[in-house]
Amino acid sequence: MKGSPGLTGYYNNDGARVEGDHSLGVRMTLTGQVFAVMGGIADDEQVGHITKSVDRYLKDPNIGYRLNSNFGEIQQNLGRAFGFAFGHKENGAMHMSVMYANALYKRGFVREGYEVLRSIYDLSQDFERNRMYPGIPEYINEKGRGMYPILPGRQVGCCSPC
Repeated sequence: MKGSPGLTGYYNNDGARVEGDHSLGVRMTLTGQVFAVMGGIADDEQVGHITKSVDRYLKDPNIGYRLNSNFGEIQQNLGRAFGFAFGHKENGAMHMSVMYANALYKRGFVREGYEVLRSIYDLSQDFERNRMYPGIPEYINEKGRGMYPILPGRQVGCCSPC
């Protein structure tokens, strides 16, 4: 964990590790960090490292927390989340940010969890930027606009297709 930008949560269809140092820059997904925190896999010291890494690589001052860092290329061998341009669709999902905040609160990292929720609240209150009715959108695009109040085919708070 030390010296690492976070925990690896994904391997691609070729069996190669997705996250970590890469020639195109550090790659990180919020999902890999969330489940390690939420599931108790990471100890408290590791959670502290995770929060610092997530803030460094995934926090965007304009939109809050991203689902993943910019991988610098489309990942056709990783699934649909990485087949989109960075900052769109699954790449800007908000549901994982809510799960991240919840996991941090449950683990006693209250200040860090609050910061995540505060970033969502602040953006949701800025109608000129987000153009959304009150609530948490499925994702925020690169301009800070909320997209899809409810993604068709999913229930609110659900992480997998119904």
